[in-house]
Amino acid sequence: MSDSDEILPDWAPGSRNYIIRVSIMVALAAVYTIFVIVTLAMFIIKARDKRSGLDKRKVVLVVIQAVGCYLVGVDGAITGAANNWSCIGKLWLFNVGFTLSLMALTARAFHLMVVSKVHMITSQLSARSYHRVLTTDDGTQPNEFAVSSFRMNDGGLELSGLRAATSASPLVDKEKGLVFSHLETQSSEKQQRQKWQYQPWRSADAKSGKSANRCWFRCKPESRLKLTQRLKRYKRMLPYVTERRLVYYIVGEVLATVVATLVINLTDKQFSLHNIVCVYQWGFIPGNAFVLIHFAVVYPIILWRVWSVKDAYGIRNDLVICETVGFVCMVITLVWVNSLSLVQQQFPGLTFIWIYSFFIHASSVFFPLLRAIQHTKQATERPDMSMGMFVMHQSSAATAATTNAAASQPVVMSATSTRRANFNRMMDDPTEYQQFREFAASCFCSELTAFIDEYQALKARTLVLFERRTTRDSLVVAARHLSPPPTPSTLARNSDAIDDDAATDSSLRSRPHMLRGNTATTIDDVLLQSAEFMQIRTTSITVSILETVAETYREESTGSGMRQFPPELLVKLEMINREFVDPRSFTSVNASPLTVKRFIERMQSKDYSLTLLDEFKSEVLFMLYTDVYTRYVRH
Repeated sequence: MSDSDEILPDWAPGSRNYIIRVSIMVALAAVYTIFVIVTLAMFIIKARDKRSGLDKRKVVLVVIQAVGCYLVGVDGAITGAANNWSCIGKLWLFNVGFTLSLMALTARAFHLMVVSKVHMITSQLSARSYHRVLTTDDGTQPNEFAVSSFRMNDGGLELSGLRAATSASPLVDKEKGLVFSHLETQSSEKQQRQKWQYQPWRSADAKSGKSANRCWFRCKPESRLKLTQRLKRYKRMLPYVTERRLVYYIVGEVLATVVATLVINLTDKQFSLHNIVCVYQWGFIPGNAFVLIHFAVVYPIILWRVWSVKDAYGIRNDLVICETVGFVCMVITLVWVNSLSLVQQQFPGLTFIWIYSFFIHASSVFFPLLRAIQHTKQATERPDMSMGMFVMHQSSAATAATTNAAASQPVVMSATSTRRANFNRMMDDPTEYQQFREFAASCFCSELTAFIDEYQALKARTLVLFERRTTRDSLVVAARHLSPPPTPSTLARNSDAIDDDAATDSSLRSRPHMLRGNTATTIDDVLLQSAEFMQIRTTSITVSILETVAETYREESTGSGMRQFPPELLVKLEMINREFVDPRSFTSVNASPLTVKRFIERMQSKDYSLTLLDEFKSEVLFMLYTDVYTRYVRH
């Protein structure tokens, strides 16, 4: 920022070289201004489309960063054209421009660190339905899996059981899409390590002559309690990384910069209104020191913290480019201005900060805008795509009849149908769905997969409770035929016992905090740690809970009792309402207002039918398919 006292004649104001340089730089500055205004306006407009994903980048912070970069670019462009111009203009544009751009970048980095961690841990804790098909030694699927023990220990989840080495009845019914499900606590910090260890122990059944394997599956993830504590810690930081709080932080830094710049103006005479000959004295040192500290100290620490962050929007790459290009351009500028005085007159060193501002704007605004336009085009160019495709489901008999009738006809599938089939297959495949869940967390959409996992877990819980009810009813019917008529004293004792059980159940339901405890005494924990839950077969996510119950209990499902959620699951429904429907929750699903309104009305009217969550599930699958899966396929 210093200018030589001796001006070369060929580059003096009015010379031919000077006029050519000014003309080129003015033209470039005009193109740069148009480029910034047009792309920034398109960015703001496109960010209103939720499918674009630009809102995940915090539009207000990106706009503040773009304004700061433009001020820095104007400073570099004017200096590159005229070299000697108002020193006060150089000072203000440099200080305010870099403060805006650097503080906005820092705020975006803090937001990325906190939000990505919250989504990642939420995705881990929601990984409850992990599907696994067991095979025997000859590669066939077993027909049964009798769980003999299931418990949680310090090392994770441990279960042991017997499996018969036969393939008469496969564990997975491909026609119905039934899969074996069990509980898993997911580890994300060390995803490459072996999460499950299979240790066979062979024995012989003397009566049947079948060889059996006793196997232990030991899960070695990070403790669920530690994950929950980490999630609470990061959630406590969420109020400090909201867009409004971060804007306040930037405004405070800018006000401090304005005060410091005013002090420099009043104490240093070289920053008078008409002075155009600037030397690198103490007035420029605070601004340069502020920039160098950020590039040399603050940003490397931030990059070290966000290097392991996976985001599908390229925010981390944006920060890497800003740090690298900014540090290089700033070092070149300081060396150029203070050590190459003659070259400085021909090509001013502040031109490099204009190059820096151009690259930063392109990285933060232009390229994300292009990717958003491409993504929106891919997500909307399928005319037959509708939300109804996730609620249509045929029974196994209808599917078989349709398949037999069309067996002799050639099958023609469109690209959209194939893509939709691949999506459904991926949702049912445990390995691919695990990868998809992690990718959804990188898209900051962990609430969508968390809702899917809760829906599948709720389906399994419903089947377990209906199975218990069916078994209990059958035992009662058998007891009526085998036992003698009850005496009056027996009826009185049974009535008192029923009243006590009802009072206990009512007391528990009136104190939901007891049902959400960490001990195995709660209804939900007892259900999850039961052998029935480990043996239950759940259907694909595209099949509703009502259809699953109707398919499993064809004779019993005609009664009204099989069309309502069991009373034991009302607390779980309240939890789903609190976590995924309430807009104040961090994990709330961005469903349509009409869907949210209908769900709340049904909850308030105590309409706990098995179709309560179907509309929500359809919208979640639609969002996963159109947005996350489109990025996942392109990724």
